[in-house]
Amino acid sequence: MNNQNTRKIIILIAALVVIVVVLFVIFYGNGKAKVSLGVSSDKQSYTLSDEIKLTVCLTNAGDSNTCLSNTALGNIKFLSATRDGNPIETRTAPSYFLTSLSEMIKSKLKPLVPGEKMEIALSSSEDPGLGARALSTVAVEGTAGMATFYNIKLPGTYKIDVAYEYTGGFSADCSNIFKGATNITTVSFIVTK
Repeated sequence: MNNQNTRKIIILIAALVVIVVVLFVIFYGNGKAKVSLGVSSDKQSYTLSDEIKLTVCLTNAGDSNTCLSNTALGNIKFLSATRDGNPIETRTAPSYFLTSLSEMIKSKLKPLVPGEKMEIALSSSEDPGLGARALSTVAVEGTAGMATFYNIKLPGTYKIDVAYEYTGGFSADCSNIFKGATNITTVSFIVTK
């Protein structure tokens, strides 16, 4: 191999390393982003007919600007849901949208400066499949989603472990997307007769 070919190979390798580093920064941020999650209910105790409202609060706790998606769809996860220490009855069903769910999630990206907060609201509604009032989450599956409904109609003490994880795609408008894991927070409330 002559010097000219060796130089071309070295330049090609250097170019590939630069591309990998740039892609890493675009997709995973600069490593300084940190997001803190908190969850609260609008009341401590509900009757069976009450609408249950939860507020997920995300705070940019890092030292650089970062982008978060302000929709519960695809981003908010229930990692555990119990009533009086026992798993809550659930059902899952496909969810279809007019556009790709990932694109919907990406379209809701908002930049947050360090210390800035974003709130995402969740509320219960009647689920015909369970025949009961339920809270729900939606996970991305391909271009559609899979909804999980959590039965909260029965009296008892409820505890739900909540996390946020961005599941949309790359955005040219918001390149420093927070893609890490937030802390897991438990929200609890009581349902009475």
